[in-house]
Amino acid sequence: MFRIISLIAILIGILIGYLAKGKLENLANLEFKALPLIVTSFLLRFFVYRDFFLSTHFAIQFGSLLQNLSNFTALLFLFLNLNQPGIKLIFVGTFSNFLATFLNGGRMPVSINALKLVHHQDVVFKINRYEWYPSCFLDHQTRVSFLCDVIPFRFPLKILEAAISIGDIFILVGLLVLIFKGMKKRSQN
Repeated sequence: MFRIISLIAILIGILIGYLAKGKLENLANLEFKALPLIVTSFLLRFFVYRDFFLSTHFAIQFGSLLQNLSNFTALLFLFLNLNQPGIKLIFVGTFSNFLATFLNGGRMPVSINALKLVHHQDVVFKINRYEWYPSCFLDHQTRVSFLCDVIPFRFPLKILEAAISIGDIFILVGLLVLIFKGMKKRSQN
């Protein structure tokens, strides 16, 4: 669900960029270092959420390690690109999520109340279905619960609803800033 929210932030960034007379092709002027790191992070994240992985014993043994590795490679990529617009915000959000995930055994705790408020029964089902899932229910043993997925997010007209973290908000705002400022950035040539 966060991927869809990220897509909406990107689309809003593009819209604001166009309204500010930016150009989509200017995004090509952004120069990122170590792109394989973020590709690795996304591939790992994609992998650990798939049923073919979650239904194996491998998920129980290595799911948390792969989840933490995904977060770490994303942080390293962001650290190497702090000079780009919006990346500092994305870094803060990603670090916040990494901390919540790492301190809770490689899984992001999510508030059952937030899930109920946004009618997200599919996440509840998956957490209950698999022995290991990238999310778990927030409880009295959860560390840094204020950094976990405790915020019920509703996009206008109930198009999209999810439980998100404060880190997710930083990431979304950072994405919006990256796209908006990137569209305004002109070539150095």
